[in-house]
Amino acid sequence: AETEKGVAEAEMIEANKQSHIALSSELATLSAAQVASLPQKSLLMAVESISLAREVGGSSPAEGEELLRKLLAETGGIPSGMPKVPATANTVSPKGHWLATGNSDGTIQLQEVTNPSAAHLVLTTHGGAVNVIAFSGDERWLAGGDANEDIFLWDLTNPQGTSIRLNIPRAGGPQTALSFSSDGHRLAIATASGGIQLYDLPSAVPSKEPVVKNNGWIQTGRGITAIA
Repeated sequence: AETEKGVAEAEMIEANKQSHIALSSELATLSAAQVASLPQKSLLMAVESISLAREVGGSSPAEGEELLRKLLAETGGIPSGMPKVPATANTVSPKGHWLATGNSDGTIQLQEVTNPSAAHLVLTTHGGAVNVIAFSGDERWLAGGDANEDIFLWDLTNPQGTSIRLNIPRAGGPQTALSFSSDGHRLAIATASGGIQLYDLPSAVPSKEPVVKNNGWIQTGRGITAIA
């Protein structure tokens, strides 16, 4: 009886695997067929196809990458040409001028979206993997937080200039979100432990000290994943 039960379970697992592979293949075919008429849907189906196949070992990472590269090329996507290190965070500036990509090696790279052929700017102050990135509304300031729980600011009127490291109390835990106020005068920092910290950003030099003085944190009592 136990042997029969084991055989039945193995057959069920194999049937489920084959079902996933078949659905993955169907989604890949539909994705390729609809890339011209429904490019966004096509890319989403391609991602889902890869995800399903990987769950059961039905495709290799190289096959999935090749599918996405093909679809992105056909939808008019422009390769970023970023270094081959794992990207850990990315965002586009509010006016669509910059693409910022944070990497596991502690760098943030800036690419001009409006001029993709321009050389990338590399910001290298971070000592750990970059977790969060944010632009101010006027695209003057770029803020980035890393795995060492440090926050740095760059003035994008001179992005290759010296960065500003904010004085962050170590009671808040890893940063999970950054957000500039609509007028660009303050930066809010949120953490996984539920802390929110505010910094003033005068027109010349931002304040390195937090606005709130009770240990530097407004405590919400729960982890924060987004602020606005």
